[in-house]
Amino acid sequence: KIQKEILDHTIHELTEHENFNRIRYAIKNYGWLTDKELERCCAINTPDDWASEPYEKSDYKAEELNQMTSKGLMVRSKSELLIAEMLYKYDLPFRYEQVYKAGKYALSADFTIKRRDNKVFIWEHRGRIDLKSYTDWQRRKSELFADLGFYPWENMIITYDTKDGNIDLRIVESEIQNKLTV
Repeated sequence: KIQKEILDHTIHELTEHENFNRIRYAIKNYGWLTDKELERCCAINTPDDWASEPYEKSDYKAEELNQMTSKGLMVRSKSELLIAEMLYKYDLPFRYEQVYKAGKYALSADFTIKRRDNKVFIWEHRGRIDLKSYTDWQRRKSELFADLGFYPWENMIITYDTKDGNIDLRIVESEIQNKLTV
């Protein structure tokens, strides 16, 4: 019974680990688990599987994707780059600019994140707060996301650049710790 509890705990820990596939390979090659135990272990879907599944990604102004993350993802701004890096730091799987349909509109969330408990959040970063047309569209976009069931303080995170175009990473990290690392 104790061995089974240890195995169950180990399998759970492995599926939470960012190098799950490497660990799974080592387990198989070194014979640490029986084939049946390994099959059970490998059948578990990890959140990373979700992030790598095909999804509709926005093609809006693709030429503006000019910042590259440490994992090779192209994003639009340094602020988005820093958010992505912080999501990597916390090992949170995400999709960048996933498209959502709201009536006649096709909206893209900057980041769609799936927590360990499978609750989905969207993260909108608002960088051009100095432009009235941009802030008007962002207000309308929030209304459209609400129609789809995404609400600030519940399952939608909104961050902002300062007037001088900077982002406060303490706020980003706080949002991650308080809403996404459950």
